[in-house]
Amino acid sequence: MSSGTTQSVRSAGALPTPALAQRVSSPRQPARSFSRVAGLPSSSQPPDSRRSTSTSAYATPTPASSASAPLTRPDLSRRTADPIPPQGSKTTKLQRLSDGLWLLQQDLWLLLDINLNTCIARLGNGELIFISPPARTEEAAALLAAAVAAEGLGPPAHVLVPNLSPEHWYHAADWAADCAPGAKLWVPPGLLEARSTAGLLDGQQRIRATVDAFGGRVGVLPTRGPLPGLEGEVEVATFVEGTGSFIESAVWLARHKAVYFADLAFAAYDHPVAPNPILGAGSQITGVLGRLGCPAVYLMMLKDRAVAQAWLDTVLRWRPERLLSGHLDPVVGSADMELRRCFGFLLEGQQAQA
Repeated sequence: MSSGTTQSVRSAGALPTPALAQRVSSPRQPARSFSRVAGLPSSSQPPDSRRSTSTSAYATPTPASSASAPLTRPDLSRRTADPIPPQGSKTTKLQRLSDGLWLLQQDLWLLLDINLNTCIARLGNGELIFISPPARTEEAAALLAAAVAAEGLGPPAHVLVPNLSPEHWYHAADWAADCAPGAKLWVPPGLLEARSTAGLLDGQQRIRATVDAFGGRVGVLPTRGPLPGLEGEVEVATFVEGTGSFIESAVWLARHKAVYFADLAFAAYDHPVAPNPILGAGSQITGVLGRLGCPAVYLMMLKDRAVAQAWLDTVLRWRPERLLSGHLDPVVGSADMELRRCFGFLLEGQQAQA
C-alpha cells in the first residue's frame, strides 16, 4: 500500500466506489451504541484529546464486490501516548478487502515502517471481531466507526489478541469503550501471567488494566479448536515454543476462508523493503521478499518439530484461501501454496517419518 493510493475518507467524491456521507448529530453518550463509536472529537479540542463530547462529520465507504483503495482521515489527530514506536504519532489506513472483511494498517517502526495490520471481520452470526487492535488515535477510531457503519452492524463484540508481543495486545484496553456491551476479550495462553514479551512495558500493570477495561470478560484461547460460543465461526491453532518464550494463535475466520497470522509468518511483496540496504538484504536472507516467510519462528519450529507439525496440520486442514499477516504486506494470496512452501521443512519431516 503506497501513499500514492491512499485516499481520505472525507473526499467522498474521490472514492473508488460510491460513498455514503453520514453525520453524527448527537454527542457521544455514556451508553454503548453506534453513535458512541462514530462520535468524533471536536477540532477545537487539544489534538491529543482522545475522548470528546463533540461531533464531527465523516464519510462511510459503501461495500463493493472487490477490495477498495486505502482510506485515511488526515484531518483528525494521529497523536498517541503509547510507548511502541513510532512514538507520538501514528498514521492509520482503512481498506475493505471483501464483503465483511476490513483492514486497519497503522505505522509500526523497526528500522522502517513494517506496519501493524489489524483485521476487522464480520462473523456469520452478524457480530464483528477485532484482531490485533492498534493504537487508538482519533483517526483510527473514526476509521473503525466507518467500517462498522458500512457493515450496518453494532460495534465489535469480540477483541482478539493473538500473541504475547506488545504491539498486538498493548492497545486492547483503550478500545473497550468502543466495543459492544458485554464485548469479550480473547487472549493467548500466558498473557494473563505476563509471560515472556508480555512482561515488557509494565506488562503486568497494563494487563490488569486491560482485564478491568473489559469487566473481567476475558477468555483464554484454546491450544486448538473453536472459540467457545463461536463454533463454526472462529477457530485457533496455537503454537507454543517449548519454554513458553513464544506463543501465538493462528486465527481461522471460517466465513472468509482466511487465516490471520500476527508474527508467525509474513511477506514483502509491494512493501518498500528492497531500497533499504539492511532490510532489503535481511528480507532476502529471512525469506520474506516476494514470498511468505517465517523468520521469527523457524528455529523454534525446528527445535519443537512435533508441536509445530501438529500446529501446521490444523492450519492446512482449514484449507484457507487467503492469509492475513500482522506485519509488512497484509494479504497473501494462494494461501495453501504459500503455507506449504513457507513451512515445507515441517512437511518434509512428516514424509521422512512416514
